[in-house]
Amino acid sequence: MRDVSENRSGSDELRFPIPKNHVYAICAILTISLVTAIFLPAPQMSSENSLQWASTGRVPDIHQDYQGITYSDDVNATESIDEDPISDAELFDTSEDDDDAPEWYLQVAVRGDNINNIFNTLNQPYEILKAIENAPVYGSSIKKIIPGDKIYFLLDNKNQVLQLVKPLDKKFQVRYIRNRNAEQLQFIAVKEPVDTHINLNNEEIEALSAKELARQLANAGKTEEEIAREEKKKAEQAKKEELARQKELARKKEEQAKKEQARKEEASRRMQAQAAEKKKAKEEKERQRLQAERKAEEERKHREQAALAKAKAEKEARLRAEAERLKKEQEPNIAVRKSLIIITLRKGDNLKDAGIKAGLSGSEIKSIVSMFKGRFSMSNLQAGDEIRVLFSGNRQGNRINAVSIMSHKQGRVNAFRLDSNNKFYDEKVFVNKSGSKFSRYPIAGQIRVTSQFNPHRRHPVTGKIRPHNGTDFGVPVGTPVYAPADGVVERCTYQSAAGYYIVIKHQGAYSTVYMHLSKILVKPGQSVKANQRIALSGNTGRSTGPHLHYELRINNVPVNAMKVTLPSGGTTSPSVTSKDAQIFARLVKDYKKKLGIQ
Repeated sequence: MRDVSENRSGSDELRFPIPKNHVYAICAILTISLVTAIFLPAPQMSSENSLQWASTGRVPDIHQDYQGITYSDDVNATESIDEDPISDAELFDTSEDDDDAPEWYLQVAVRGDNINNIFNTLNQPYEILKAIENAPVYGSSIKKIIPGDKIYFLLDNKNQVLQLVKPLDKKFQVRYIRNRNAEQLQFIAVKEPVDTHINLNNEEIEALSAKELARQLANAGKTEEEIAREEKKKAEQAKKEELARQKELARKKEEQAKKEQARKEEASRRMQAQAAEKKKAKEEKERQRLQAERKAEEERKHREQAALAKAKAEKEARLRAEAERLKKEQEPNIAVRKSLIIITLRKGDNLKDAGIKAGLSGSEIKSIVSMFKGRFSMSNLQAGDEIRVLFSGNRQGNRINAVSIMSHKQGRVNAFRLDSNNKFYDEKVFVNKSGSKFSRYPIAGQIRVTSQFNPHRRHPVTGKIRPHNGTDFGVPVGTPVYAPADGVVERCTYQSAAGYYIVIKHQGAYSTVYMHLSKILVKPGQSVKANQRIALSGNTGRSTGPHLHYELRINNVPVNAMKVTLPSGGTTSPSVTSKDAQIFARLVKDYKKKLGIQ
């Protein structure tokens, strides 16, 4: 009995306190949990995949000028890249922009705007605004800005303000013109009808500006009443001088009539004397006739010999002239050329060398390069490509009317001149303006700004100016980045501070920059369309977290992309009327026929 009880107690000590079926269930649950943690994505990844990104483009920009943007309080999120880590020389090639003509840029005032905000949006120095405020007569009106006001800036290729136009009332506007001849920064103010700056070309504007500048400098410090009195006095003085001039002219005319009468009388006396002398000479001639006949015979023979010699000399001169003419016809004449020039590139040729050989001037070649900015890169040209240039006439100095490029890489691209503003457009620019509208944001979905544009920000510790020239969007790595407008890729490479970055040149003087990318989907020289996917966001370079650094620039100078008025219809010029669009359509048809293209 003792042995049996001992065996039973040993068996009780070895029994497990949990039933076996419960142990199996617990092991199964742990196994399923482990597999789920390994293979299922994190919550952030799941939410990221739920975004409906387009594969080749994006849905319409439903948040264009969207007001419900989230702004992060973490201003140090991108502190390490706030000192312009990449130079402008690495971003842009400005060699083609040196001779660009000044362009008008429009900024529309919105609620809460004042002139200081607008100047800060366009990254213009305070000294310019101060000089405009000091302009005589109308300087103070620059401060009066109401929502909806259209303010035009005439900027040169260095983004300097040459002129500024703001409304005065419904019929008139004030134009502030920079005095480039003054030693110090100085502007004058001109009151003129609304849209005068749109209806004049740059040459006419320069001429009017110089005339008005001279007038205002002469009237500096005077009130409008004083200026009006002086102008009235000058007009009366001019009228008196005109009356005096007319009296003097009448007196001189009377004196001339008297002199003419005396001349006629003298001529009559001379004619009578000549008649008497002629009669006497006739008698003497008759007496000498026989002697003259003998002498005439000898002279006739002499003349015949001289005539033969002269004819021979004239024949030789004609032969020489004909030879010279043929020689000149064989030599190139740069003053006369065909109205249509067709250039076919050969191996090793570029646009400049081939264009000069075909008879184009250097300035004409630069104009061709400028008119295709943002649509076609001349670096894409290769052997076999064709350029057709149509001029308004067949002589040097005639204006270019149209240019057509047939490229193996991109196909045919055209540029046609509109007479009303002397600008060049693609034939489809007025057909579908909405397709080429400049979008506000380079990403789709929810917008979260982690660092705003601030070219005057000071470091809280050092007190030094550390500008932030772009807008930072907080987005996960791999978020699609889209082109906001049509353009040509100018650069895409890697830099230690900016990481992988892209620069796109758009039409006019606009360009955009994208930094800290994880993947680049385009190549240099490639033409891109609005809303085309160009890259994926990342965290490369000197960056403290995943984000996209985005810049919008005018003449390579950064501006506030979230506030600046964006161009529409693919052009930076003031709006083109529907009448101009109809005229342009007829011009395109005529230009295509003369170019010999479809």
